[in-house]
Amino acid sequence: MPPTPLNGNMNPLRFSCPDPPATAALAARLAIACEGRSAVIVLCGPLGAGKTWFAAAFGRQWGSTTPLTSPTFTLLHEHRRTRDERRLYHLDGYRLETPAEARALGIDDCLAYEAILLVEWPERFGPALPAARITVAFCEPARGGRQLSLWANGDEAHALLQRLPRFETNPA
Repeated sequence: MPPTPLNGNMNPLRFSCPDPPATAALAARLAIACEGRSAVIVLCGPLGAGKTWFAAAFGRQWGSTTPLTSPTFTLLHEHRRTRDERRLYHLDGYRLETPAEARALGIDDCLAYEAILLVEWPERFGPALPAARITVAFCEPARGGRQLSLWANGDEAHALLQRLPRFETNPA
């Protein structure tokens, strides 16, 4: 189900990613678009859809000093880079049972920094996540590969998607 628009603009960007390298390329382009900005990016899709792969590619392009791996058991990983003090938080809500657990995890502290939050299983965070965000939805089309749709909720998120560099593979 698509998110509710905050700024009235609900035209998703759709990309066909035939293989993991194409998914990684899209993630890298989103990281470039987010350079110097704060953002909440939620990754929606079933188990095995490629959410953690996408997050790892985003982190590499962003310049994380440590690889992004699944935070399923720790729920939250903080990443830094050498060129500045910015932070990237990778959160996984799969094991959360209530939004109160998300707050106890320290999500409010993460949101207080000028940071990027990559959130897997965002529906488990409920109202603990801000409505202003970029949503990346992962679907598997019948012909194989991945179909990724990106939505922007809020003016800042929309501006970030406008900065998204051209994608070399064919948009869906």
